[in-house]
Amino acid sequence: MDQIAKFEKQNPDYAICVYGYDDEGPYTLHTSENDDGKKMQICLLFLNNEYTSHYVWNKNFNRLMRSEVTKYHGNHEFCLRCRSHFQTRKKLEDHLKDCSKFGAVSIEMHVDKDGKPQHVFLNFKKLNMKMLVPFIVYADMESVTKKKDTSQPNPNQSFTQQYQRHEVSGWSYIIKSSDNELFQPIMRTCTASEDGGDMGGDFIRSLEKDIRMIYEKVDFNKSLDEKSADYIHFSNAKECYICEGKFDGSDDKVRDHDHFTGKYRGAAHRSCNSLLRMPKHIPVVFHNLAGYDAHLFIKGFHVTPGKIDCIPNNEKFITFSKRITVGTYIDKNDGKEKVLNVKYVSWTPSSLCHFL
Repeated sequence: MDQIAKFEKQNPDYAICVYGYDDEGPYTLHTSENDDGKKMQICLLFLNNEYTSHYVWNKNFNRLMRSEVTKYHGNHEFCLRCRSHFQTRKKLEDHLKDCSKFGAVSIEMHVDKDGKPQHVFLNFKKLNMKMLVPFIVYADMESVTKKKDTSQPNPNQSFTQQYQRHEVSGWSYIIKSSDNELFQPIMRTCTASEDGGDMGGDFIRSLEKDIRMIYEKVDFNKSLDEKSADYIHFSNAKECYICEGKFDGSDDKVRDHDHFTGKYRGAAHRSCNSLLRMPKHIPVVFHNLAGYDAHLFIKGFHVTPGKIDCIPNNEKFITFSKRITVGTYIDKNDGKEKVLNVKYVSWTPSSLCHFL
């Protein structure tokens, strides 16, 4: 394969690309620096096994790649350099004008000093992200449209005529815990009166009041419940249930438990166990928050104190959070506030009822 670049240098009218193929589909082995869409393109498929290896001329690269990206049989034009695909040849040619300016895309395997492939793995390290939140909120809002009185616009100037407004007609939310036996769900529902009122502000006040009540009454630092501790399971465990690594004696083996319920969860490395922390946020899940619901109540955030952070996308808010004080604690010097992040997130693929 190292002779291909030499061949292309001696034959500048040819552009050769080489692909391999395994269980996961085609992968790049060599891409040509000569490919600008105007050269004679040759696509080779390199096949090998423990007995032999050889090249196969692939006459239709588009057909080879199409089955990897779609189940439909419509036309797809693929770029040999980066494998991006387009529905028309014209769009592919426009793409090649930019693609040819950058380095070709290919997979470079890690090798040792002898040139043999090395098995390199990326490990998931943020184990605290695997923690189940003790509480979650599912919420939804409904609205009605009402006519809006406007003045006659000036026809000689550009204008946007607003003829109706959206007003919240009702909201509802349910707060669920990870253990219904320990804490029963809380459900709140509110319907607007004739004069409307501040429904968005009422929603924020009610939700934050319930969250503070929960964090005042619930103990989030329970000790291990000895009745739930499975000593046989712990003694027979060969792997850490958190990182799935072996117990090889390099790290102590400890019993991990849920500090919310006190129940035994499994055998773990001491280092893995120390990484798990009780989440300091509570998610509030809305159906179509970014597309609609956020506009109905976001102005109500000002009714209670707290820092607001958001991730905007044009005129939509993908997600946003508000920091609220849920209590105080005493450290060595003085009292400090216990802060909780209330994160509002959107869920649009299906109805919220599937999660209740």
